[in-house]
Amino acid sequence: VLEEFAARALDVIWACNYAGRWRPDGFAAAALRRALRRVGQVVAPTRSLVVPLIAAAPSLHSEEDRPHVVLELGDRLVVHKPPSCWQVDDGQDEPEDAQLRLSTFVHAMAPLRQWPILDDPGFGRGFLHRLDIPSSGLVLVAKSHEALYDLRLQMASGQLERDYVVLCHGWMRPERREVRAKIHWFGLGRQAASVVSPAGRPSLTWPKVLAHASRPESGEALTLVVIRIATGRQHQIRVHTAHIGHPTVSDKKYAPDETRISDLTWCPRNFLH
Repeated sequence: VLEEFAARALDVIWACNYAGRWRPDGFAAAALRRALRRVGQVVAPTRSLVVPLIAAAPSLHSEEDRPHVVLELGDRLVVHKPPSCWQVDDGQDEPEDAQLRLSTFVHAMAPLRQWPILDDPGFGRGFLHRLDIPSSGLVLVAKSHEALYDLRLQMASGQLERDYVVLCHGWMRPERREVRAKIHWFGLGRQAASVVSPAGRPSLTWPKVLAHASRPESGEALTLVVIRIATGRQHQIRVHTAHIGHPTVSDKKYAPDETRISDLTWCPRNFLH
């Protein structure tokens, strides 16, 4: 019952924020913050003792291909996920090879006996969000249920901002500052594609053009873009950039086959970080 209350409360907060009706400094925000913190405490109480991080367990990956902790704040972590291979295994679908699970790295950094949420798929193993397998970037990890609800509240209310750097095809217009197109995901596993569809969920992306460029060999136009997402739909950035005619460089799923094959000759991975 408490978990259901928390989920519905976060849905309402997200909807209010999306509609521009949420006041993070208001009475309702303070009351819900206290309630969600209490839910986290009741669902799974954790000890307040903080154990220093320990060295990661041996991995089959090279040093540069391994994740690493960027920031540690007691009951939460910021982990850098390298591109390819590593998967944010939040319980929705599971990679067969344990060496590919980002939780394997997290378990080596924080003891499960103290932070049981890290092995609880019902709470996403503490992962606040996903990151596409071909992409690199930062992943937030809560080490306690209380921290998870606190981070979910920040995300639902728009206090937590997520920025990405993307290289796109074509010259995107600098005045293009918003992509608002509903995204539908078929839910057939991590490899399933998403599509822009009226039947999809509300999705909002804010691009900002940093630079225009062209490849010397071919004269092909490119745009370096910083992107902030207000929602976190499956493959949202890649779907939205393709939707407006500027697919991400080396995108194996949403770029045309001819474009993707050409990209891979000079960029071996999806250019999204």
